[in-house]
Amino acid sequence: MNNRSRTHPRPMYIIGMLWLASATGLAQQAESVDSASTPAARRLAIIRLQHMPAVDVAQVIVSTMLANNPNESPVAVHAEPVGNSLVINAPPAEIQAITHLVEQLDVPQPLILVDVTLVQLHAGADKPDLLRAYQDRLLTPEDLAELRRDVRQESGITVMARPNLMVLSNQPGFVRLAKAAEDRDLKLTLAVTAGATPQGRIVMEFDIDVASAEDEHTLLQTSVGLPSGHGVIVADLGIVERAAHPSFAVVATAKFVE
Repeated sequence: MNNRSRTHPRPMYIIGMLWLASATGLAQQAESVDSASTPAARRLAIIRLQHMPAVDVAQVIVSTMLANNPNESPVAVHAEPVGNSLVINAPPAEIQAITHLVEQLDVPQPLILVDVTLVQLHAGADKPDLLRAYQDRLLTPEDLAELRRDVRQESGITVMARPNLMVLSNQPGFVRLAKAAEDRDLKLTLAVTAGATPQGRIVMEFDIDVASAEDEHTLLQTSVGLPSGHGVIVADLGIVERAAHPSFAVVATAKFVE
């Protein structure tokens, strides 16, 4: 038997050097280099963002490029979350256009402090007049101080929790509470997205899920707009006269953080 030797091609390793480019305000620059693994007409560039999440900016860039070139996609954009960077593979002219677009998108966003108060109306209690007085209208800082004082003094109402969270404008935040409410164990999940308007107001979008031990869910979605420092009763979760079970109200306030 003849032993035939076969020649196995050796693997080729191509090492490309990437230049990091820092995107800082109007001084953002993207240095691009040739990559041996990409066509000669394309370049590889990395843009590091300072303010906006890379995932959000990448989505805007891709949708914008597809709108300008619906029949082809000359641009590949990947979001790198650890360094909050964009990895771009595109022709030089497209990289220049993307860099200019990033300069306009990567700007500081206001911080918003959202304060949430979950109050419980005890089973069998009449709906207090103070809740009627504050529903269906914006609450000024004076109203909020008065409401909190009245709630502490009202025997039929208990403040179950008052979490607050700092969110970047138009970025979601989450609050999850697990509380024993009289004869029921309840889990409340609240998702809130707060954003700033050009007029200086705050718009909040709420998704509220209240789940009982029996896996019964109460789902609410709502949005409100209000001046900084104001509040509103955003959810009235089954507050009725002489309720057989405890019911709840969610009071939310928001203000810009200087």
